[in-house]
Amino acid sequence: MGDQYAYNTAPSTMGQFAAGGGYGDSAYNDAQGQNAFNYGNNLASLGAQIYGGNYNNERNNMVNAMNNAGSIASNSYIPADQLINSGSMQQSQQQNVYNTDYQNAYNQANFPFQALDMMGSAISQMGGLGGRSYSTMPSMGGKGL
Repeated sequence: MGDQYAYNTAPSTMGQFAAGGGYGDSAYNDAQGQNAFNYGNNLASLGAQIYGGNYNNERNNMVNAMNNAGSIASNSYIPADQLINSGSMQQSQQQNVYNTDYQNAYNQANFPFQALDMMGSAISQMGGLGGRSYSTMPSMGGKGL
């Protein structure tokens, strides 16, 4: 912007007034003053755009950081949650081992009784060969055989 003023605006104004023979008169001074005023306003606008834009960006960044603070803080609990979950899975697996051990011990303790029951069922299905059944009835006053 400074180069634009120094190499284009000011020389152009001087050239126009010099060509017209009015270099140094009050119109020339007014034109130079207006050019300087415009240059100052342009610099002020540029500064406002740069600094104002940076200020707005910085404020937006702060608001975004504040809005994200909760999720960032909650992310710090992820390792602890994973440890809890892995502990729960380990506990569940250990319970499965205990349940299996219990069931195996129960089956082992009951195996002789189950085997005996199966053998007894097999014998009774063979037509009663394994034993005899007796029944007694009271007699009616007669002599026994």
